[in-house]
Amino acid sequence: MKETLKNLFAFGLVAMFGSLVRYVRLHRNEKFDWREFVAGMFVAWFIGALSYCILIPWGIPPLMAAGLSGAAGYCGGSLLDLLQDDVKKTIDKMFRL
Repeated sequence: MKETLKNLFAFGLVAMFGSLVRYVRLHRNEKFDWREFVAGMFVAWFIGALSYCILIPWGIPPLMAAGLSGAAGYCGGSLLDLLQDDVKKTIDKMFRL
């Protein structure tokens, strides 16, 4: 359990770094907005932890999974939106809704 929490935290940090890179790339000519930055970091941590929960059980090597976690953090909310649409479609097909 302790190891899992440590890994969730680590993957969240890697994803937050990806979000930081995106923020710097897209907003370098704008005034700094704390709210947007903190919201991006929160979303990145969530998707980093989520990527750990998905990738490690699939047997993806930890370093590769960490890299994918950083990329997922860079994508941020747009990746969550994409996943949401796919999950909805899968559930609809499973239950014929």
